[in-house]
Amino acid sequence: MAEENVSDEVVSRFLRTFTRFHRVFMDANKREAPCSWHKQGDGPQIDIRHSERELMFIIKETEKQFPQGVSVSELSRIMCVKPPSITAPLNSLVAFGLVSREQDNNDRRMVRVHVTEKGKILLTNRKKMLYDRTRGLMESLGTQKAEQMVTIMEDIFAYFEKEMQEHPHEHP
Repeated sequence: MAEENVSDEVVSRFLRTFTRFHRVFMDANKREAPCSWHKQGDGPQIDIRHSERELMFIIKETEKQFPQGVSVSELSRIMCVKPPSITAPLNSLVAFGLVSREQDNNDRRMVRVHVTEKGKILLTNRKKMLYDRTRGLMESLGTQKAEQMVTIMEDIFAYFEKEMQEHPHEHP
């Protein structure tokens, strides 16, 4: 990566643009929220919040690391939040049948969390919508700019990963 002095104007422009991008992106997600999922045919609609969708994605992503299911304490560690902040969204997902809780076979005090088949269908639909939206963005940029954007984002992540390795106590 190139290291050179960058003007304060460029740094400020980046921060304004990034903040604006984040707002627009989150706004688009909120406009779709509540996320609708219909039972077969004209069944009742299930409405879940953006935070609940994100929690489902994280639970699903942990399946390989925790094949027996992820515990609430493991989830809170992964998300860098306290366990009580996960309780309400988790209860909502369980009530809708999108996530299940099961007692750990080895430690009866521990509860393991899994995404149900119904939840997996919702996540699959959500991923397809996100992929389609991203494809539209990339196509509007054109191949060259889209490739540049991906390369720049990879460079940004590499920078932060290196910084976190060099200064692990300065990051949550």
